Amino acid sequence: IAGGAASVTTATPSVLVTGDAGSRVFLTVSVSAPDCATVTYPAAGVFSSAFDGSETTSVGLGGDGVRTVFACFQDGAGRTTLAFDDVVVDTTVPGAPDLQEPLAGTRLQDDTPTFRFSAVGGADRYTVTIKALPAGTNIAGSPFSTTTTELTLSTALSNGDFTWEVVARDNAGNQSAVSGPVTFTVDDAPPTAPSG
Repeated sequence: IAGGAASVTTATPSVLVTGDAGSRVFLTVSVSAPDCATVTYPAAGVFSSAFDGSETTSVGLGGDGVRTVFACFQDGAGRTTLAFDDVVVDTTVPGAPDLQEPLAGTRLQDDTPTFRFSAVGGADRYTVTIKALPAGTNIAGSPFSTTTTELTLSTALSNGDFTWEVVARDNAGNQSAVSGPVTFTVDDAPPTAPSG
């Protein structure tokens, strides 16, 4: 069974089964391994005597948690073999992070600011998107991916208005709602000296 030991965001994922072409295949989700010598192999269908060596089908895994998918293979001579893989079902969407710095309306004199936001339980990475206004186009390098709750820009921003927003993601690929956008201003130009 290919692609096992993976995290999925649906309880009915597609499973890729590979083996010897012409084998009959019995597929099941169980807490214990089946006896491949005694199971009933399908006579027709996706997994039949016409198995081409690599086929995909969907399996029902139930609710969140670790599930084991077993596949029995039987060749034309009646010999059997067993394959299995664990799949983690995770359908829980992470919460949205709280944006902490810079806050809405902040004027920054630092053109390589640090963006800070709260950690989210279950999330293992965050995507930070920064856009220049008024066009709303991504700055160079945006969106940024980080595993921590802060991001410091290495390339200076020009003076002007910007927005930033954050999305949390977990290992299975579940994505939070977008936090933001929050608008801030970069202004590191010194004031004009008074004349006279």
